[in-house]
Amino acid sequence: MDIIIKVSIVIPVYNVEKYLEECIESAIKQSLNDIEIICINDGSTDSSLEILKKYEKKYSNIIVISQENKGLSASRNVGIRKAKGKYIYFLDSDDFIDTNSMELCYKECEKYNLDMVTFDAICFLDKDYVGNDINEDYDRRDLLPKYMLTGEEFYVVSNKSGGYKAPVWLNFYNTEFIRKNKLFFVEGIYHEDEIHTCHCLLKAKKIKYIDKFNISISKDECMKMFDYIKIMVTKRIDEDNQLDVLVVKRFFDLLKSKKIYFRTKIDILKQSACNLIRVLICCNYRAKLYEGCTTKKEIYETI
Repeated sequence: MDIIIKVSIVIPVYNVEKYLEECIESAIKQSLNDIEIICINDGSTDSSLEILKKYEKKYSNIIVISQENKGLSASRNVGIRKAKGKYIYFLDSDDFIDTNSMELCYKECEKYNLDMVTFDAICFLDKDYVGNDINEDYDRRDLLPKYMLTGEEFYVVSNKSGGYKAPVWLNFYNTEFIRKNKLFFVEGIYHEDEIHTCHCLLKAKKIKYIDKFNISISKDECMKMFDYIKIMVTKRIDEDNQLDVLVVKRFFDLLKSKKIYFRTKIDILKQSACNLIRVLICCNYRAKLYEGCTTKKEIYETI
């Protein structure tokens, strides 16, 4: 008798030998049974693949897929296509999840027939990290309602309260919802979560926030990203460093298509400035939609 897979945990892997075992162990030790763990080795050059093969040999529910380096989005898309679980969760390979996190999300989705569940995270600082500290807060217990909403309602409410967060590792999805709506990740860009989360919310009929800290994320990763942003803010657009204005345009087109752009515009500018800056500055499609715009400020004003 075939086992019905409840949850597929998708883990893209690229040169994370330092964190990988802790990440995989957290997925293996979940209290929920009937979970598959899909690890996509994205052309790692360290010992990540050897670590993955060791776990694949030991555990029958771990699937390892290797590919040449294509990026985080492409790896997650492989996971979406391969997943057999009713639900899917995207776990970054330098993070780890609480033992009961998948069970909690699974039961909530089953109880309310949800398309998505969203929750909170705790940042942890790597002992070897040297750099500027930041206060990246994923505690939204006082910002988000605990009752069920449509995705559009959640998007508006979360932006007004300051509780909107784009990272996909804060979300747990119904796999059929993802596939039916073709909610694949845009490949070839940085910070693809900005588009994907927005798109998912605008498609979701039922979403619920759980006021639990289900995942711990590497603050080392957060701070590296913000260090990169600080550098990029000061640069102008040139042939080697063009802003991904195509992605920015898609972001706003999604909102306008659902007629919620003008309801949320002020709140986006005030409460989600960090998310927008990530898109404006860090994404890289090598495309110019707004000719004559040579600085971040000019593109921002054009939008």
